Amino acid sequence: MYTVIIEEKSFEISVKGEQASLNGKPVNLDLIDLGNNRYHLLLNHKSYNLEVVKNDRKTKKIFIKVNNRDVEVIVKTPMDELLTKMGLNNHQNSVAKDVGAPMPGLILDVVVKEGDEVKKGDKLIVLEAMKMENIIKSPGDGKIKSITIAIGDSVDSGEKLIHFE
Repeated sequence: MYTVIIEEKSFEISVKGEQASLNGKPVNLDLIDLGNNRYHLLLNHKSYNLEVVKNDRKTKKIFIKVNNRDVEVIVKTPMDELLTKMGLNNHQNSVAKDVGAPMPGLILDVVVKEGDEVKKGDKLIVLEAMKMENIIKSPGDGKIKSITIAIGDSVDSGEKLIHFE
């Protein structure tokens, strides 16, 4: 389920296979990629021409032209909501501290080792949760002091995985 915010209006969108729902109600949806960041959307038998003008991944804002009208869209995933609850979404924090598990899961890979210098956004760990691989990235710049998990470990939500100096 995604939360989509358009002009301060919030919508819950869910897509499962060929089925889509908007605020819990099924909708007829057909999206065609026309190339060059242009799309054609048929939503409940209404036609829309879309052009992605800018996609700011840091702020989760997408600037789209909908039938030549500029629209700002914010898309939030369940992971974004979880990271917000855990306080791991603060983009202003440039110095890394500890990294905790955003959800219960199984450690599939530990990409870094103790003593490594990492930059904000560097891949640290691959965590499998709900049959999906989630990449846990560094919240800031720092040097890894200790790693408290190993490949194959099961972790709980909030459990500290990596400590920084």
